[in-house]
Amino acid sequence: MNADEDPGPHEYSARLFLKPLAFPSIDPKLEIGTDGEVAADNLLSDLTTPGVDGSVEALQKRYAEITEQESGINIVPAEAKILAKVIWPLRHAKVSYVLGNSVGTIALCGMAGEMLALLIFDVHRPKFAGSPIEAKDEKGIFGREFEKLGQERRLKVLKTLRVLKDEHYDRFTRLIWIGRSTPSWVAGRFRLEAEQRTPRMADGLS
Repeated sequence: MNADEDPGPHEYSARLFLKPLAFPSIDPKLEIGTDGEVAADNLLSDLTTPGVDGSVEALQKRYAEITEQESGINIVPAEAKILAKVIWPLRHAKVSYVLGNSVGTIALCGMAGEMLALLIFDVHRPKFAGSPIEAKDEKGIFGREFEKLGQERRLKVLKTLRVLKDEHYDRFTRLIWIGRSTPSWVAGRFRLEAEQRTPRMADGLS
C-alpha cells in the first residue's frame, strides 16, 4: 500500500467501565429504583468492590472468615480516644473485608496498629533514669516526639523499654510488612476471586 492510499475504515474495541465512582442504587441522577425506594441487594452490590461477589451469602461467608480470626474483643472501655483511634478503625477494616475491599482492610489495620502503639506508650509511660518519660523529654531521648517517630522506630523503642513483648512486637512488624506488600497481595487476591466468578473477568485483570 502506498503512503497516499486511504487505508479505509478501522474497527476498534475497548472495554469500558461506566461511572466507576457512582452508586446507582442511591444516586438520584441515575433514577434507579421505583418511587425513591432502594433495593437492599442493589445497594450491597454498589458498596461491594467491583468484581467481588456482593450477594448476602458471600458477605456472610467473608464475615465468618474474618470473625474467626478475632482474638475475642468483647468489652472495651467506652473511652472516646480508644474507640476513635483503635476500635472503630478495626470495625471499619472488618466492614471493608466483608465488602471485598482488601486495600481498605489493610490500610485501616495499619492505622489501628499505629494508634495502638501510641496508646501503649501513653498508658505505660515508660521510665527513663527512674522517672516516667514526660512529653517534654521525648525529643531529647528519642530525637523527636514519640508520636512523630516512624512506626518501626516506635516499636523498637517500646520493645527496648520492655513495654512490648517479643510476640507482640513480631505481630506489629508483620502488619507493617503486609502493608508494604499490599499492591501485589491485593492484585493476587482480586484476580483469584475474579477467576472463581468468571474466567472472562479474570482475563481483564491480566
